[in-house]
Amino acid sequence: MTRIKKYIQAICLGIALLFVIYFLIRYWFVTCLLVLAILALVVQTSIARKFQLRNRLIVYLGITGLLWTVMTMTIIQFDIPKVFALPVISKNSASTQDEVAKQAPTTDPTLEEKVKAAWQPILAQHKEPIALAVWVDNQLITDQTSNEPFYTASIVKVAVATRLLHTLQETNETLSADDTEALRSMIEDSDNEDTTYLLDEKLGGVTALNQLFKDLDMKDTTSDEESWGLTKTTASDQIKLLRTIFEPSDYLTTDSQNQIKELMQNVSTEQRFGLGVLSDQVALKNGWLNDEKEDGSETWIVNSIGAIPTNDNQDYLMAILTSENESMESGQALLQELAEATNQVIVSK
Repeated sequence: MTRIKKYIQAICLGIALLFVIYFLIRYWFVTCLLVLAILALVVQTSIARKFQLRNRLIVYLGITGLLWTVMTMTIIQFDIPKVFALPVISKNSASTQDEVAKQAPTTDPTLEEKVKAAWQPILAQHKEPIALAVWVDNQLITDQTSNEPFYTASIVKVAVATRLLHTLQETNETLSADDTEALRSMIEDSDNEDTTYLLDEKLGGVTALNQLFKDLDMKDTTSDEESWGLTKTTASDQIKLLRTIFEPSDYLTTDSQNQIKELMQNVSTEQRFGLGVLSDQVALKNGWLNDEKEDGSETWIVNSIGAIPTNDNQDYLMAILTSENESMESGQALLQELAEATNQVIVSK
């Protein structure tokens, strides 16, 4: 009987220890239960001594079962495996982290990122040099496929008008009826003879334009001594010129600004391509010029600058410069595509 009693004690102790060791490996919380198990065995042995041998088996099994039940219920009740379990490294841990990363909140793209994203597919499809600049919400957004300056063609006429009205402000003079008509014709009809007349006779030549570019910090814009249409510029510099007209400025009075705005809003119908396709309210000036090559072929310079109204009654400014277009029509189509893509983003911001 003594031997049987020892076997029973050994079995009960072994079960308790195996249970505790198993959970101790996975759950540090069970360390506390291990202490409880040892104390329970001591109490169990003390109680069992008071009974006869045949009853001790019942006592051993009963206390062991009670201990097992208490430990199991504790683990289930407090959800110990989830709370206290050590991290388990699995083969899928990397993919799990990727899934978590995908579900993590992302930052909404900025307006600049949205605008450039709208431009990229168009720029990627065209080999022609293109430069873009937008002034919206007091920020400048630019992109280009060429770092070289672009010929202005007739968009330089806005600079001529700006310099002319500034000069009149400085001298307290007013335009004559003939000069007023020449100014209108220069912007609305893009008349070249009137442009030459105003630049040479009223401003003294291209030197006046150079002074304008200096005054407005248009550092990348330079006039051509032989032809005002071959003035070189950048899209960013054209935004500086537009801001002088469409935003509060020390260079132009409000009356002078309004005079240029009105002329740009009344550009003749056949010249309202580019930015003009967006709305009848767009104030713009386009420029175009064929560039003849030595082999007899020709490409086209087609540009568009202006101010576009939005739903919140705030204009945004834009300049699109292109060169080496296969035809005038393809250049116009490119301007329209870029203008519409930009406008779609800005009006929905």
